[in-house]
Amino acid sequence: MLKDMKLQIKVRNDIHWLFLFILILRVIGINDKIFFILSAIYLCILILQLKKLYFPNIRGLVLYSWFIIYGTIIGIVMYPIRYVLRDLYYIIPTIVWIFIGFYLSKKSLDNRRILKTIYIYGVLNSTVCIINFVMNFSTSFDNLRNIFGLNVYDIGFILPIMIYETVLYTERIFGRKIDLYSIVIMSIQIILSFGRASVFVPIVILFTLLYLELKNKKKSIKVIKLFIVFSIAFLIITILLIYILPKDVLDTFINKISNSFNELQQSQDINSIGDAQSNWRSYEMQAATKEWKNSNILIKLLGLGIGKGTTIEYIPYYWREFIVDNQAPLLHNGFYTLLMKGGLFGLFSLIWIFLGNIIKSCKIIKKNTLNRRYAIVIIAISCGAILNTYVVRGPIQQGTFLVWAVLLGCMSCKINQNSCD
Repeated sequence: MLKDMKLQIKVRNDIHWLFLFILILRVIGINDKIFFILSAIYLCILILQLKKLYFPNIRGLVLYSWFIIYGTIIGIVMYPIRYVLRDLYYIIPTIVWIFIGFYLSKKSLDNRRILKTIYIYGVLNSTVCIINFVMNFSTSFDNLRNIFGLNVYDIGFILPIMIYETVLYTERIFGRKIDLYSIVIMSIQIILSFGRASVFVPIVILFTLLYLELKNKKKSIKVIKLFIVFSIAFLIITILLIYILPKDVLDTFINKISNSFNELQQSQDINSIGDAQSNWRSYEMQAATKEWKNSNILIKLLGLGIGKGTTIEYIPYYWREFIVDNQAPLLHNGFYTLLMKGGLFGLFSLIWIFLGNIIKSCKIIKKNTLNRRYAIVIIAISCGAILNTYVVRGPIQQGTFLVWAVLLGCMSCKINQNSCD
């Protein structure tokens, strides 16, 4: 009887239930603004539970906070308050979740409860996608993108970490069969989302994790085997998709991949709305760079404040309702989005959140401390986040870059255990 009671308590304490509940709301499609309010309330609850305020010891976060402060002050002076609040809504939610990840790690004895909760979220999200696909069956490219695109960037961070833990370190999260189901179901969602970033970001994260483990003598042979296995699996999946998928879906995806380089190349001549529409990402970067170069030295350094958009000359018809006064508040590239809002200072502060923590974690890996695995995860998710920010939006978006933020917060707390105590 006593053993059963202990088992029940262990099961209940194995998951952060309130955290999971909030993540489930994300799966069922709760309004982003309501989700942000609930996230802020959840952070307040964690602060009250710990009875102490902490500022996460994460490189770049202080600089980034200063950018938010001075950018907001400039914005309030120069622009309508609704523009400032709009831009803050693109920035603050992800910061809130970095703090939540940090506070959850402070609250837990280790990060296993956090990771397990995140894994459950990933499995539920991908399972919902499969159910929606069966109920609304269509193999058209748009239908596949709409259904399997549900929180797919979150899944792109969850899947490689789970593979890393369960395959390389042979940890059992839920049990062998359920772990296998989890990996398969999340892989299916990522593949069928047919998003370039959603497919390649998890590949970058996984191969970064494995590459960093090559220096671990105990794991190096296993890592090499996994490199070979995953390469073969990738090849087999590619061949299967060629034979299984409808030709129009495959052709559309191949065309998107082949056009990726052109989309990100700033050197193209864009002289009309048609040119801009065909190469929108490239045009956004060109427009941001041109406006920044034409600014004075102070604006180049500090920007024009939160609330400032990027001036767009050629506006495709389907973007006109989102662009007010010829200014796009949010670009597809998170780095270029900050160029006019925060200047070089704001841009560097965001870059330093990624690169600063990579450098810091590399130093920890060289010491081969007990925190080595946490440091490896930080490096891998930072590499994935850089790619995501450049080709999508990363932490500057209408929504939340949630899983990256939580992982950065909780892993940083553990590698700085002495500092954050």
